[in-house]
Amino acid sequence: RVDFTNANLTNAIFPSEKNALKSVNFGGVELSGHDLSGYDLSCANFTNANLTNVNLTKVNLSSANFTDANLSNSNLTNANVTCANFTNAILTNVTFPSTLKQVNFS
Repeated sequence: RVDFTNANLTNAIFPSEKNALKSVNFGGVELSGHDLSGYDLSCANFTNANLTNVNLTKVNLSSANFTDANLSNSNLTNANVTCANFTNAILTNVTFPSTLKQVNFS
């Protein structure tokens, strides 16, 4: 499992293989402004990550953990957020998918 805990990935170029980031630990990572559309980020950990202005359209985020993450102004249109955890996340102006199944916003 890849671990980017607390890394600054501001200028990172992600792999073209859309399944390469499944179950990755992005805890505390700076990801603002990235286009991650279409990636499989299922079971990824985004605890305390900065995801402001991130394009997450059509992303598989099932069982992903966004506890205490900042997702302000991010776009999750048509994303799969089944069983995702958004506990204490900052969700200002987030565009969510129309279907939310078993999502935790506690």
